[in-house]
Amino acid sequence: MFLYQSLDKVFPRSYTAKVFCVAFIGTHVPLICMVMVVLFRHGGIWGQIDVLAPLLLATLAGTFATLWSLKAILVPIYKVQSTMESFAADHTAEPLPDIHSDEVGCLMKSVNSHFSLVTSELSEAMEAAHTDPLTGLLNRRGFEARTSEQCMGSILLIDIDNFKSINDNFGHDAGDDVLIEVSRVLTESVRTSDVVGRYGGEEFIVFLPNSEHRSSSVIAERIRRSVAQKVHIGPRLVTVSVGVAIGSRSKTIPDLIPKADDAIYRAKREGRNRVVISGFAVV
Repeated sequence: MFLYQSLDKVFPRSYTAKVFCVAFIGTHVPLICMVMVVLFRHGGIWGQIDVLAPLLLATLAGTFATLWSLKAILVPIYKVQSTMESFAADHTAEPLPDIHSDEVGCLMKSVNSHFSLVTSELSEAMEAAHTDPLTGLLNRRGFEARTSEQCMGSILLIDIDNFKSINDNFGHDAGDDVLIEVSRVLTESVRTSDVVGRYGGEEFIVFLPNSEHRSSSVIAERIRRSVAQKVHIGPRLVTVSVGVAIGSRSKTIPDLIPKADDAIYRAKREGRNRVVISGFAVV
């Protein structure tokens, strides 16, 4: 490291300049000195100018050729640098060539391997951060991220009726089983284009893209009926109340969620186990 640290004081911003300096000093300075000594012994510089000039020109040409070749052969190092900077900036980068077996080739293979590992770990961490660990659905953060660029559509909020009494009478493990079963029914009841998430506690949320009043009410009723038919704990049936908010061009998803939430409270007041569409009568 001593030589590198010493040259870094002279060329702090360029590794290429450090290599050029070492190459020049190590090869051309001794050659020039040898030529000068020979010329002095045979009549001095001016007496041998016809010999000296071609030698100097050849030396300069060799120097430039050497420096150009060094810069060309350092291209893989530059590529590694730019790739690492790109990955550090936005976690994306083109893979480096991995067909070479020398030291630089091994470096590029190692960088590719580390990038692949980091990318995989980042993806797993992002998925874990956006996934509800109990049900496997998107959590609130994941739902918001998935729907952040969505425009037209409807929102369903689904709340399990009397969920507290399920936990109180059957235990929290049974309550967890109910949450898992309801999430399964939700996934089976919606379209592949719909986005399903656990919004918190016993509440779930569904975004129906490009869905208007009729299709939204059909899907909401399908969910309500399917839960009542398929989810139970012992002899007790499990039911849900569904609040629906129909989207428009002027309404964003954050605008729709409070309307769907108000619809759920209306469904609870009306006796639970029913669908309420915001602004419409009870279904």
